[in-house]
Amino acid sequence: MKPVLYTLRQQGFFSVVYLVDFRFIAGTYNLCLRNIFTTLDLLSSLGFIINMRKSVLTPIFYIESFAIAIPPDRRETLLQMTLEILNKKQCKIRYLANYIGLLIAVCPAVQYGLLHTKLLEREKFLALLVSDNIFEAQIPLQASLREDLWWKHIFTDSLQCNYIRSSLFAIEIYSDAFLSGWGAVCGERRTHGFFWSHINYLELLAAFHALRCFASHLRNSDILLRIFGRFDIDLFSTSINTKCSHFVSWHPDPFAVAVDVFSLNWSIYIYIYIYFPFTHYHHSS
Repeated sequence: MKPVLYTLRQQGFFSVVYLVDFRFIAGTYNLCLRNIFTTLDLLSSLGFIINMRKSVLTPIFYIESFAIAIPPDRRETLLQMTLEILNKKQCKIRYLANYIGLLIAVCPAVQYGLLHTKLLEREKFLALLVSDNIFEAQIPLQASLREDLWWKHIFTDSLQCNYIRSSLFAIEIYSDAFLSGWGAVCGERRTHGFFWSHINYLELLAAFHALRCFASHLRNSDILLRIFGRFDIDLFSTSINTKCSHFVSWHPDPFAVAVDVFSLNWSIYIYIYIYFPFTHYHHSS
């Protein structure tokens, strides 16, 4: 659906899509109607069949937010498995691998869920190294590992879900960091500071400082954070994955400002986003 959404957004229409469901967003009633029927015409021209019976084509001021939730039977199954693991001192690697797979399957419905699978994944990986990849071998469940199983609190909360955020942001903040300092821009306002640490930590710290400077007054709002700064053009991209409104494609692209970045004069741009695709590297023998 990315090309479809890109085409619509180029025309000024905004939507949130989850699987095959569209949620149309606009500032006025008439603009929302135009958004709906323009999208319907585009999807129909592409061969999609619209289920008109289930569709709501009359704009309303508010509709219940879309959210992803864990099905009740799956929630109960995972709760029982979590409680079993919490009471075990060891288990088979296969059992833990199966549990991790079930957790990853419900991560879209759990905010930051993947963060709480990494420690389990690492313990499984290390145990397989020691056992020579024998999944029937036993793995000890350290106390620190069991403490990370915060999933118990997730599975006992029947109202828990992960809301799908809209594309309507209260403000847009650009931040960037380098080894000795950081900077951020929000509209016409700018701020910066100095520090020394690892670059990954600095990028997050720059975003945190930017939020404190520009968004400390906001509550219950969506904020668009562009952590790698503001760029004029993306030099190695396509209309599907570009990070900027202007981009250069490696192959002919109807929305690219140019093709073949090495034929351009880069000095005409001030801020350039460069991420050279690994697929374009050529290894000499």
